[in-house]
Amino acid sequence: MLRALLYGCGLTGLLAFSDPASASAGRTFVSTAGSDANSASNCAPTTPCRTFGAALAVTNVGGEVVVLDSGGYGLMTITQSVSIVIPSGIEGAISVPPGNAGVVINAPGAQVILRGLSISGTSPPGSASGTSTLGIDVVSAGTVAVQDATLVGLSYGVYDGSSGSIEITRSAARGGIIGFRLVPTSGTLVAVIADSVAASNISDGIDAFNNVMLRVDGSLVSMNEGYGVYVQTTIAGATTQAGIANSRLVGNTSGSVYIGDISGANNANSKTGGVLKSNYLSMGAYCVNVAGAASVGLVDNVMDNCGTDVNVAATAYAASTGNNILGGATKTNIGGTINAPLPISAPLY
Repeated sequence: MLRALLYGCGLTGLLAFSDPASASAGRTFVSTAGSDANSASNCAPTTPCRTFGAALAVTNVGGEVVVLDSGGYGLMTITQSVSIVIPSGIEGAISVPPGNAGVVINAPGAQVILRGLSISGTSPPGSASGTSTLGIDVVSAGTVAVQDATLVGLSYGVYDGSSGSIEITRSAARGGIIGFRLVPTSGTLVAVIADSVAASNISDGIDAFNNVMLRVDGSLVSMNEGYGVYVQTTIAGATTQAGIANSRLVGNTSGSVYIGDISGANNANSKTGGVLKSNYLSMGAYCVNVAGAASVGLVDNVMDNCGTDVNVAATAYAASTGNNILGGATKTNIGGTINAPLPISAPLY
């Protein structure tokens, strides 16, 4: 439903689609001086195409599209295994109008690499015209790697609704609504966010809902108006788990980390939990907020300057090991069970 609403403004009319059946080159090229008519010569380095869409149409499955110079190269949909490569020092840009996505990946089982993209929304996020812009929308894929990406002013920098795996490294999602949103429509999504930034977003930095196995490592999540990392299970029988390590979660208004699940009879067999190790969490309503029947393990974290450092609901669980340092105004608010064996096995480091 969400994706249908987002694309109600005519996405398919604006995107260029790749056709693996007509592809004929292992490596193709785009340039601001190129022409899409050069697809007739397979977008060669001496006769590059102008847009990603034209180059994709003549790129073999498993091939590569290379950007030759800085410029904007248009929206694209990927339907096969492929790499989009922007070399260091070159900006491969995509401007996303309202109701569209910069990159749509709809390639069941495919391996997709996006390296060095710069994607920005053309309308302020949260405005009437700018609330339906996605940077990278993963509908279906086997594995997706997003590397060295800059995602600015978008509803979601990355939106992944697939049941594959995604690894986001050395990338930044700023000034949008949610930086990285992970919400598989079926199956389980395995996600890694490493050495990346989610900052200054209107809502959360990172969201993970319903059957996501999330790992956040070595990242900065700061100055978001919601939570830094928000992990929740909202459907019965789902398992949502997060491991967060070696990261700084600072200045997020609602709090650094929320881990929770729905309550009531429809929560039967749902499992939500996380392990936080060697992080610095500061400046928010909560450093760690554990809700519902969720569980969290805390190992060697510094939690400081939050309204409440650790809040554990009456039906929740927490375990503290190592040297967790608490320095907030209210260090703990424990309604549930702490230092008990956790009823879940969350990803450890």
